[in-house]
Amino acid sequence: MDVAPYVQLYVRIADVQEHEASQRFGRSTGRSRLMSRFGDPGEVHIMLQLAIQAATPVSVVLGFLGLINTINKYRRQMNAQILMKYPERYEHILDQFPEDALAARFDAKVLPPPSAELRLCVLKYLNLCSEEYYLTTHGYLSESLWRIWERDLKRIIGSPLLQREWPSLRTEFLSHQDFLDYVERVQAEYKISNATHA
Repeated sequence: MDVAPYVQLYVRIADVQEHEASQRFGRSTGRSRLMSRFGDPGEVHIMLQLAIQAATPVSVVLGFLGLINTINKYRRQMNAQILMKYPERYEHILDQFPEDALAARFDAKVLPPPSAELRLCVLKYLNLCSEEYYLTTHGYLSESLWRIWERDLKRIIGSPLLQREWPSLRTEFLSHQDFLDYVERVQAEYKISNATHA
């Protein structure tokens, strides 16, 4: 931004004021005061340009820091919304589980009989898990929140109930290969762990 026209205009106004004051009061004001206070108008112009040049990078850095702060706040808000919404959905799915299957979702010696109702509840649960997995692997869900959920998720996916239901539901997740691989990896780990503890 060129400030020279503004400086020149200010100097002209000072000249007019000095001329009028010297005619009225018989003394010098205006430009001579401007010169004594700020120096030569050329120097004022250079100082203003330097000040503007120094302020530009500072404002860019402050704008960038403000943008980073806004992004971080947005991510925290999204994680808070997810933290509130997903447990609510999980509770809704649990409410639909057949009563004899509810305890078997973690581990059970005796499994409830297969049924369409049970299979649908397991599918809804796995869909919820696949969404959480997707959000985590794509950076939308914080790692700390994922670690809280993953412990229970692994226990349920590795349970005998879900291992029994998985083969009939596997095709539902062919379009989400990463999650499919995750489920099968967790189930394989639990099969090995159960075999060594038996």
